[in-house]
Amino acid sequence: MNDLDEAIIQAENEMAVSFRYTESSVNALEQAIHQAKALKKDSSSTEEQIASMTTNLKSKINALVDVIKYDINNDGEITLSDIILVQKRLIRDYHFNQREIYLADFNSDNKITLSDIVLFQRYLLTR
Repeated sequence: MNDLDEAIIQAENEMAVSFRYTESSVNALEQAIHQAKALKKDSSSTEEQIASMTTNLKSKINALVDVIKYDINNDGEITLSDIILVQKRLIRDYHFNQREIYLADFNSDNKITLSDIVLFQRYLLTR
């Protein structure tokens, strides 16, 4: 297996947990994966192009930006408005997606419940 294949596999593994990263950094990685796969299919691609694409793909992997845990509304801060958003969704029996669960799951049980809200409030009070 060559370096480009390995980089594609690594990038696809990161995509499996893309909810942990910002949308813009995930979109950049996704675009790089598509470009890398297209280059692999192109029989006229040179070793230099492959090496350049491998470097590009690895740089996109390294450039993935973690979301701010507990920043539910993605405003860059963890505030009372984040708790309120989770509370409203719980009241409405909202189905949380994978990213939202990752962001709001204070007790790490992979679901959002009232206990997460209480832990969230305690977190804000002790900051």
